[in-house]
Amino acid sequence: MKREKRLTLRAETQEWVSVAQKTAAIVGKLPEETANEILDFARFLSVMSHLRNGKVRSQTISLQQA
Repeated sequence: MKREKRLTLRAETQEWVSVAQKTAAIVGKLPEETANEILDFARFLSVMSHLRNGKVRSQTISLQQA
């Protein structure tokens, strides 16, 4: 199944803004420690999504970064 890109129209410029761009703008303004917590949580959500979709074998999953 093809994944849809979710976009928002930027009012000032009438340009489309992706979720990734909006997230980067918000996280970029946070203190580094808080931004790293957001990144860790995003990684966790990514792994869980892949597990639900059967795309990751359990022996390759590591929530800890080396």
